[in-house]
Amino acid sequence: MSTPRPLVFAFLTATLAATTPANAIYLRIIQKTGQMAPTRAPMATPWTSFRDATIDTFGNVAFNGESAPVNAGDPDIGGIWYGPQGNTRVAVENGEFFAPAVTFLPIFGNHPVAPSGVLFNSYLEDNNQNPPDQILSTWRAAPPNALGLVAVNGAAVPGLANVTWSEVDLDPRMILNGDIAFTGKFTGQNVVAGQNDAGLWTTLNGQFLPTLLAAAPANGTATNGNPAAQWKDFSLTGLNLAGKYAVVAELQGNGVNAANNKGIWMGAGPQPALLARTGSALPINANLKWEEFGPMSLNTT
Repeated sequence: MSTPRPLVFAFLTATLAATTPANAIYLRIIQKTGQMAPTRAPMATPWTSFRDATIDTFGNVAFNGESAPVNAGDPDIGGIWYGPQGNTRVAVENGEFFAPAVTFLPIFGNHPVAPSGVLFNSYLEDNNQNPPDQILSTWRAAPPNALGLVAVNGAAVPGLANVTWSEVDLDPRMILNGDIAFTGKFTGQNVVAGQNDAGLWTTLNGQFLPTLLAAAPANGTATNGNPAAQWKDFSLTGLNLAGKYAVVAELQGNGVNAANNKGIWMGAGPQPALLARTGSALPINANLKWEEFGPMSLNTT
């Protein structure tokens, strides 16, 4: 085998290498249960469990981990760790304070990781409320110890006046240079739920601003002189180093019905190219029509 290929399984990385007389697999331990966790808790405690590891092409990893409590009888300390193999650092842990009486509750799941850091979601538990209120938020952690807020429900929405976040993306994307893409919903002045309350935000142009917004004309949907349909909702499916995003969107408005209300677009700005739309013919057979779209991926170029 000419080129070693990194793999990830649980919390080990493996490299397949050509050997004589047969191929062998070499494993490197990233972290292991019983080993002391690199933590910001008052006292280092050993790992107890891991889940949901991700790895980038440079060997940076991100994972959810739990370590033993400092005090007997307390719950395990859960958190998100990231960084180069063998040198991971904590992004955030359960119970860390965001503000007085407001603490982090990181969400378990796969988190985009790159040399520039890790992107993740967390609840903020507001203990000023009774019962405590849990507010969804999105964060980006960067080495050595920077932690930046991307969005939090109830806060102002970048690029839009007099509206606040009502729903942040549970599957945000980040690429190797640190650019991010993110879908969300908002509420506020002149906003009607289900009509003009959704959008896609990216940092591809150097600022975190809306790229697509519900109720705006959807590119590629005007036909035979008829007005274009309008965006209604978005589901981000990919972001690549060429500065392009891929999104599955729901449509509304002119000529839209249950048979043609979804499509796939790809682009770098507010005019992405329509790749496929439900109800339209397949390129390989005009007698067949798109009915639904499954999981998809986007290459680097």
